[in-house]
Amino acid sequence: MSKELVGKVSVEEKNEIMQISERLLGINELMATLYSGLTTESESERLLEKLIEEAGKAKRREIHWWNSMKDKYNWSKEGGETWYLDYETCEVFYCQ
Repeated sequence: MSKELVGKVSVEEKNEIMQISERLLGINELMATLYSGLTTESESERLLEKLIEEAGKAKRREIHWWNSMKDKYNWSKEGGETWYLDYETCEVFYCQ
């Protein structure tokens, strides 16, 4: 995979997307443990519904964040877009 530096975000912007990403990871971890026997099947199903709803909200926030950054910093690529943020440097790369 090759990557091309397209820009940089502020520390505050990085922290915002990091929080969203951590939320999505946490939700995915909870989903993975739902049917581990710690809850009844009906409890697991109720929790799964809530987790799916929360995952959807977080994913929409993630998409909105990337679209906002692309607009703010005027990042654009033709075709499919895959973006990567280096959390240490705040640099954003376009990956192919």
